[in-house]
Amino acid sequence: FSSGWLACQIYALVGSYSGIGASMTNACIAYDRYMTITRPFDGKLSKTKAFVMIVFVWIYATPWAVLPMFEIWGRFMPEGYLTACSFDYLTRDFDTKLFVGSIFTTSYVIPMSAIIYFYSQIVSKVFSHEKALREQAKKMNVESLRANHQQKNETAELRIAKAALTVCFLFVASWTPYAVL
Repeated sequence: FSSGWLACQIYALVGSYSGIGASMTNACIAYDRYMTITRPFDGKLSKTKAFVMIVFVWIYATPWAVLPMFEIWGRFMPEGYLTACSFDYLTRDFDTKLFVGSIFTTSYVIPMSAIIYFYSQIVSKVFSHEKALREQAKKMNVESLRANHQQKNETAELRIAKAALTVCFLFVASWTPYAVL
């Protein structure tokens, strides 16, 4: 890293907080959407809940940013063409492999699993709700319980399913290449 050792450490620290923080923030957003949609009366996001989520993200990311900076576990090193700094993932000793495996699990697998779980639960809940509405409409001998059923717009069910799949796909597509390397 052309700016020196300290600049490399700061660059990697900021990158760690940004990357891990972003993945956990996406998981928290998925959780919030899950609570809001599946529990509309008690799942609203309050200022306190938002604050707790923000603090959680920072606390979750801190060990993975600070431990390598102070070389307690892992370390930051220049990577690629020595234009950026990140975790040392090239050293082949057991400790480094354990660190890389741990950070892969906590920074990629856990947030991805949470995102997929919460969005799949949202889709499942919406599908079951739509099914219940169709069954009730059938019992009442009406075509639909929706006021705008004549419109040819896609249903909320389909829009939510598409949005959930898009979020899951984009998370996996954007983080998998970096996480696997």
